[in-house]
Amino acid sequence: MKKKLLSLALAGALTLSASSVAFAADTTITAPTDGAYSSSVDATGETKVPTISITLSDTTGKKVGLNPYQLKYTVGGVTDGTDAIVNKEEKITNASDVKIRVNATTTATVPSGSEVVMATAALKGTETTKSVFAYLQIDKAATVTKKDYNSKEPNMVAFGTKATTKKDMVTLDDTAGTDKVATYKIFGNVAPNPAKAWAAADTVDFKIVYSFEPVVATTTTP
Repeated sequence: MKKKLLSLALAGALTLSASSVAFAADTTITAPTDGAYSSSVDATGETKVPTISITLSDTTGKKVGLNPYQLKYTVGGVTDGTDAIVNKEEKITNASDVKIRVNATTTATVPSGSEVVMATAALKGTETTKSVFAYLQIDKAATVTKKDYNSKEPNMVAFGTKATTKKDMVTLDDTAGTDKVATYKIFGNVAPNPAKAWAAADTVDFKIVYSFEPVVATTTTP
């Protein structure tokens, strides 16, 4: 009788041991005759990449007008603008499935025959040269509101004859967010009373190169 009970106990132990090493519901490992337990799993790798979709408003033929005397100036889609630098605000819209950082590189080119001098800081209004100070400002909003230039502000970058890059000017939400749109415009000032009067040939061309980076999602470790 004792031998029979002992045999039943050992059988129960063997059943428990075998079930504890099962890898998954669809894989069953039983006690082999050679005493070895093994199983192989092949897994196919995949990489999750975001879907990037950025829309910039149409800037075909975009014009930026210098208006040193701040007259009513109609140019580039703006009617009767009186700013020292007249241009239409433009939009960047994120339709990606991930948040996007917006970087920008700005450059100003003075054409041959122009006497414009690009300044590195806001003008005082007493300049005797045909000075221009211009900067790009981006706001994460439906419209951009001009602010005094501050190089430390992340959403502003000045134009110069050498390219200047500022990273992470704004971060746009993905399609599930509400802040998916940024608006940008060129602001600045123009010397109103240079020693030599302004002429139509005194112009400057502006270039903005945008780049976009997907934001790495943050995860919480349990």
